[in-house]
Amino acid sequence: MSIILEAKNIYKTFDETEILSNINLSIKENSSIAIIGASGEGKTTLLHILGTLERPTKGNIYICNKPIKDVNILRNTFFGFIFQSYNLFEDLTILENVILPAKIARKNYIKKAISLLKELNLENKKDYPTKILSGGEKQRVAIARAFCLDPKIILADEPTGNLDSKNSEKIHHLLLNFVNKKNKSLILVTHDEELASFCDEKFILKRGKLIKKEQS
Repeated sequence: MSIILEAKNIYKTFDETEILSNINLSIKENSSIAIIGASGEGKTTLLHILGTLERPTKGNIYICNKPIKDVNILRNTFFGFIFQSYNLFEDLTILENVILPAKIARKNYIKKAISLLKELNLENKKDYPTKILSGGEKQRVAIARAFCLDPKIILADEPTGNLDSKNSEKIHHLLLNFVNKKNKSLILVTHDEELASFCDEKFILKRGKLIKKEQS
């Protein structure tokens, strides 16, 4: 499998405090990696840099061995984001939330969105306002939205951080199965060792350094 995303010599500094120090990471097509670490270690910052939502202080991100040029076009077509806090518009319907990235990209993906909702057992609720959904249902909507534009890489930030243990387990399996089924790559940041163990590779972020951990 070829390398689809690569970070080289990434540094990030806030107010003269170095958060990330010489991070090097690569992910192959159709593979998954987990980045674990305690709160405050910079996991979300690293994820945002990998997904071009934030710029590193130093270092470069490469897509298919080419440096990033047009960030906005790339972000719309290459990355799908799943956030811990869902980042849904509560007064919009489920379907409206799922197709929002497509509307921003000026594309018609309604059929694709409905198909995704059907796969996630939400088709019968597609016209419901998002605010009445449970936490597990909101995360399923967020997953559908992330896949709507058919991105190559899914970036997930603590996708079960706001869920109870029962719903967390369901979302674990749903997300990983969906990634495999759709032939996507996954970069996951989490403090959940169990969720991380299901990924192909696992890394620990500690004191700004990224260390590969051997799977047991």
